[in-house]
Amino acid sequence: FYCECPPGKTGLLCHLDDACASNPCHAGAICDTSPIDGTYMCSCPLGFKGVDCTQDVDECRESGSPCEHGGTCVNTPGSFRCDCAVGFAGPRCEVNINECDSNPCLNDGTCLDERGSYRCVCMPGYSGIHCEQDVDECQSNPCLSGALCTDLINGFRCLCPQGFEGQRCERNLDHCFNNPCLNGGSCQDHGNGHSCACVKGFSGKNCELNVNDCESSPCHRGRCQDGVNGFQCVCDAGFTGLLCQSQLDECLSQPCLNGGLCRDHVNGFSCECPLGTTGNHCEYNVNECWSNPCRHGGTCRDLIGHYECQCPPGFGGSVCEVDLDECASNPCANGGSCIDRANGFKCVCPKGFYGNRCLSDVDECASNPCLNGGTCDDEVGRYVCHCPKGFSGARCDVEVNECDSNPCQNSGQCLDLKSGFQCVCQKGFSGILCQSNDNDCQSDPCLNGGACVDLVGRYHCRCAPGFFGHNCERDVDECASNPCANGGSCIDRANG
Repeated sequence: FYCECPPGKTGLLCHLDDACASNPCHAGAICDTSPIDGTYMCSCPLGFKGVDCTQDVDECRESGSPCEHGGTCVNTPGSFRCDCAVGFAGPRCEVNINECDSNPCLNDGTCLDERGSYRCVCMPGYSGIHCEQDVDECQSNPCLSGALCTDLINGFRCLCPQGFEGQRCERNLDHCFNNPCLNGGSCQDHGNGHSCACVKGFSGKNCELNVNDCESSPCHRGRCQDGVNGFQCVCDAGFTGLLCQSQLDECLSQPCLNGGLCRDHVNGFSCECPLGTTGNHCEYNVNECWSNPCRHGGTCRDLIGHYECQCPPGFGGSVCEVDLDECASNPCANGGSCIDRANGFKCVCPKGFYGNRCLSDVDECASNPCLNGGTCDDEVGRYVCHCPKGFSGARCDVEVNECDSNPCQNSGQCLDLKSGFQCVCQKGFSGILCQSNDNDCQSDPCLNGGACVDLVGRYHCRCAPGFFGHNCERDVDECASNPCANGGSCIDRANG
């Protein structure tokens, strides 16, 4: 018999659960159930593996990169992708792209396909990556003699100036074109050549020869040097002039020194030296200071034919023999006495002055002689102190007793202070000098209409009728005398 199993069952007797019913295999895989034990087995699609076909096969690592010609393999789910290098295409980069298919080479250039690029082999006369540039054959200036160059395809053409011919205008038809005449000569062209009209001083076919202007021996006393259309005379010693015709005066440069007289000779001179000098140029001065003529330490200065003494301070005369009197000019000021000395003087100053010439006034205030804040005025030989209030004396050293004049009034007691006084007033008086009587009634001490009379240090109250006491503070009891008769009751009232 044969059992047709319902969905979810398998086996010969349909007694096993079908494991494929839960779709355990990855999408795209085929699930087969074992009739023996009911387990499943997955047949994986290309690019997947594993029990459930869930593992992606990395084709880029399984058996080496499948991409050719240096392509980069990129793994994808269930497959792979090749990122091709430049110049290749196809699923595995197996196709070489022919970059020459687009005919990139211009001007009949030949295209050579290379890996990922191409190269153009240009026809003569062209250059550039695509043979797009026409080579300028005129760039190297092939045309000579100033000819105009016209660029052609793989060539050039020269437009020659008049007098030249040839492919590069290299042949000269004008014999004067290259200026064959030298040294400023003028060229004249002829059929077979040229001739030169030379300027003065030159000769020869091309004016290349300098005429010898020394041939006539023009120099009288010297050697002739030929030049261009002229000459120059190098004179013998002792002669000058354009033709060396004049004798040179060697005395013009004044060679004799120190006032010597010059005598001119042929190619020379002689000097007649003044007294005190010698030598060919009178350059040596005889030293008149050799005998040390200057006295008292004077310095001798040698001159021409004589000497001069520079005397030290305090001496004079031609040889410093005179002792100078420094007191003769009265150098001491302010009545000082002068004492002459060798090379100097001394001043004896009067009282109140000092210094080398008694010019400085002695500042008697420098020692601060004024006391107690006194101001010092310096005078000649003395000082004057201006004392502040409260002090006197030559140095403000005496304190003034301001109480001597009895300034306090009304028997006030005077207290002497520094630069002042203070009054201690008797009771009832006030003020700086106790001159004011205090108003003891100012506080209105009298009560009940009493009148206050101010006294010295006190007051007196004049009470209104019906009151008495120091301040009229007590009411007079008019009932105390029993004024009411016949048993009448007395009621005391103010003032009644």
